Amino acid sequence: MPKPATKYGRNELCYCDSGRKYKKCCLKKDLKEYGRSIKYEEIENSWGKEDWDKEGIDEEILALYQEENFNDAIELLEEDHHDYPHNTDIMMLLAECYITLHRFVEAVRVLLRAKKIKPSDPEIVYNLGYVLTCMGRASDGIGYIKTAYELKPPRELKRAIKKLLNKEEELLKKCEDRSHKISLEDDLKLYDEFLEARENLYQRNFKTALEKYKSVFEKNPAITGCLVNMGICYLNLSLPEKALELFEQAKRKDNDILTLLNIAKAYKALKNDDQIEQVKSEILTRVKEKPTLMTQRTLVRLISGFIEINELKDAKELFTTFKKFQKMPQVKFLSGVIYAQEKNYKEAIKEFEIVIDDFGVAELYKKKAEQLSQGKIKTFNFEPLTIVDNNETI
Repeated sequence: MPKPATKYGRNELCYCDSGRKYKKCCLKKDLKEYGRSIKYEEIENSWGKEDWDKEGIDEEILALYQEENFNDAIELLEEDHHDYPHNTDIMMLLAECYITLHRFVEAVRVLLRAKKIKPSDPEIVYNLGYVLTCMGRASDGIGYIKTAYELKPPRELKRAIKKLLNKEEELLKKCEDRSHKISLEDDLKLYDEFLEARENLYQRNFKTALEKYKSVFEKNPAITGCLVNMGICYLNLSLPEKALELFEQAKRKDNDILTLLNIAKAYKALKNDDQIEQVKSEILTRVKEKPTLMTQRTLVRLISGFIEINELKDAKELFTTFKKFQKMPQVKFLSGVIYAQEKNYKEAIKEFEIVIDDFGVAELYKKKAEQLSQGKIKTFNFEPLTIVDNNETI
């Protein structure tokens, strides 16, 4: 009997000898037959507990986490969390991945479930307090952190909590605190509305997305993502002045590097080359100052954005600088786009071929690169699409 899909490597060649990657072949069948219909105890009898490490975390997931490939790690962890809903080790690592990607609300939801299972676990309670503070609920967060201290945490965690609580007043002044303005339950519902708006954005329904973002922002002006995404909607609706205004407002709130990138895109639409150069220089300076903070998600969006504003040289520099991400499918795809835009179709074809199993659009791009190299067509727009999953692009 084959191993359940949560263990078998998604990118390995499938065990059925089809020659296809496992995730494109028997994954769905195995999830249904082995992963969704039987409990962990029953799986142990079939394929051995030794296939899991002592904490119950799959080795492939740990490798993805250590490689800072958090999106793929989340995908597998969510599957495992569905299959083993009482495994708090899985929940804790999933929450940590969410936090790293600033997906604080999703982290809160996972940690609240973990706390129901282990209400007296100081690490779970502390992490919940930490992420609530990040989410803009400082009073709630500090309350949980104080509770964690009372639960007799390990020495290292106890020391960290004590240091944090010594700066409680400073934290409350610096951090946003809407704990007394909106209940946590209503805050989480508001996030669901935000996700609904984002879904419309991904589907390129910009007018609908804009109205939904406006509604969320009216209820909670602290959600900086609303400002940025409303700006993206305006940019795609050919209203770059309004987009720039919102991006600048978002920059004043958190000065995120991806907000700077959106500002550069707005200046591109406004044909202001001097401002593009200035913003681009600021982005590259920040990347060089803190290269260790670069995540795959940020790198992909920076490369994609530089291609959009026709700064191919800087896009290539980012690609070569962060070698640890070069084999990631999304980065490979964007490398193909750069080659194609430079009319180096031979190399573009190679890159698109590698990621065809990961992204359906790569097959189209490979075909168009072949046609261009053979002179069968004269032009094609190789857009630097950001892949959300196999069926979605933005």
